[in-house]
Amino acid sequence: MHSFLKPWMFLSLGLLSTAGFAHYPYIAPLNYQTFNNHSAVVSGFYDNPFVSEIAIKNFKFHYHTPAGEKIEIADDAWAKTQTLSSFSLENKQDGTYRIRGVKQGSASRFALVDGQWKALIQAKRDEAKPLKANVVYQSDLKKIAKLKL
Repeated sequence: MHSFLKPWMFLSLGLLSTAGFAHYPYIAPLNYQTFNNHSAVVSGFYDNPFVSEIAIKNFKFHYHTPAGEKIEIADDAWAKTQTLSSFSLENKQDGTYRIRGVKQGSASRFALVDGQWKALIQAKRDEAKPLKANVVYQSDLKKIAKLKL
């Protein structure tokens, strides 16, 4: 009986502990019906729904007016603290506004070195630290090396 329960206990403990490392982005208005010309919009990264722990970053936001016009939001229009980002949305037209964010990712590059694909790093190599087997630095690369994204 104990030999059956022990693996399940460790498996469930492992699943619960890994779920604690994720942060999810959100964006939400503070009110859904307004009677003035502005609505506060807040965003951030959270573990518990709408309890922001980190201000939003690396997202490009835009909103759609009730007429369907798409308006980009400049990054400097957001007020940012350590834990929360906020924006004042001007909503002079009656109707539904939609606000969306697109994550700006980074592309990974790889180089073929001695028949093996290795992650390409653009930074300058620290000579004091040992070189990892699965990476190659741009400065160490030959000019004829094959690259891919």
